[in-house]
Amino acid sequence: MLDKVTSKNFKDIIGSKVTLTIMDGPDIDLTVEEVHEVKIKKDDERPAGCRKKPFTVILSGPESYQAPDGCYNLAVDKVGVLEGLYVDNKADNPESEDFNTEAMKKAAAAAKKKAPAKAKKKADDVTVVDNEQETQPSPVVLYEINFG
Repeated sequence: MLDKVTSKNFKDIIGSKVTLTIMDGPDIDLTVEEVHEVKIKKDDERPAGCRKKPFTVILSGPESYQAPDGCYNLAVDKVGVLEGLYVDNKADNPESEDFNTEAMKKAAAAAKKKAPAKAKKKADDVTVVDNEQETQPSPVVLYEINFG
């Protein structure tokens, strides 16, 4: 199944939820944030059986419950369950901090947009909806999956 998955499968669902299966805990819903295709030079030879168009998927999830680096199953709508994917938790990997910072800003901004409006009561007991977003979005952690 993994050999049939392409970057388009993930590009079509950017902003959607996927489910990471945790064997000894509750599953984690992650959001597909970004998909990056890896540029291959024409003269680079790839071993037989390697993906012709490698790509990376960036996912975001709650900081309050994280999965450590490791192999997991990932349930993706319209694709199915992808088994045995190595998922890299970027919270403990500062070596790609610049990339993480940019992706983190995007994920935080998306979470902020999705924050529900708060109801406020005025002095005359009339309830109004406050459309102002919270200034502190929920903390997120990024995960990276390489399909190479």
